[in-house]
Amino acid sequence: MAQLTKRGVTIERTVVIEVLGRPPKITSQNLADGRTIQLGGIFVTPKTHMTSPLAEQLGCEFEDGPLGLVVKTDDMKQTNVMGLFTAGDIVNPMQNATFASAAGVMAGVGAHHSLMQES
Repeated sequence: MAQLTKRGVTIERTVVIEVLGRPPKITSQNLADGRTIQLGGIFVTPKTHMTSPLAEQLGCEFEDGPLGLVVKTDDMKQTNVMGLFTAGDIVNPMQNATFASAAGVMAGVGAHHSLMQES
């Protein structure tokens, strides 16, 4: 926050009621307190949520990420449920296609290792 403020960035915490203008020319926004403020740029941090109840139904533990809940896993992407591995945006607080793909590789390797240890 201090670094942003030092660069002249204003953090507005009032609820936005309406964004005015059309992309890419967003001009201002109306706030819940009645103010309208002019914009030079806008950055938002949306919260994510699970789109399916499956992980919860299977008994997975969750942990808070900066944008919402993620399934808690170990380094090999095994959940707290023995033999259940998961990957993708559901396990990574930094949603990104490359990270999701890498998590898939780790989950596959983890599942393979767990099956090999059972034989």
